[in-house]
Amino acid sequence: MKKRIHLSLIMAVIIVAVLFVAPLQAIGFLYHENTPNPFSPDSGPIQIKYVIDSQTAASVKTTIKIYNMAGKLIRAIVDGELRQVGILCTDSWNGKDNRGRECLNGRYILQIVVEDNLGKKKIIDSIALVK
Repeated sequence: MKKRIHLSLIMAVIIVAVLFVAPLQAIGFLYHENTPNPFSPDSGPIQIKYVIDSQTAASVKTTIKIYNMAGKLIRAIVDGELRQVGILCTDSWNGKDNRGRECLNGRYILQIVVEDNLGKKKIIDSIALVK
């Protein structure tokens, strides 16, 4: 009887140790392709789709920005807003800059940054705008 109690106690300690000592994984991020790409603002905005995963938060800070090839910020689509974890999020870009002016034909850089209390993850992709 004493051996059974002793073994049960050891197993309980091991389970608790695994649960509380095992490191939590960094934020996860599943990025879907931008569609359509290339895109024309005349036929509608480009859709930016992604799913965020976090073991420590129900929602995470999200930033989505568009830059030109010289690195100049063109448009902040999402700027530090909270996005819910575990669902398909969709944001879009209509081909306009932060002042509402139409952007020129060309290639642009899409940057998505998601952040929870364990860290951040950054995704970089390119978008082609044609008129």
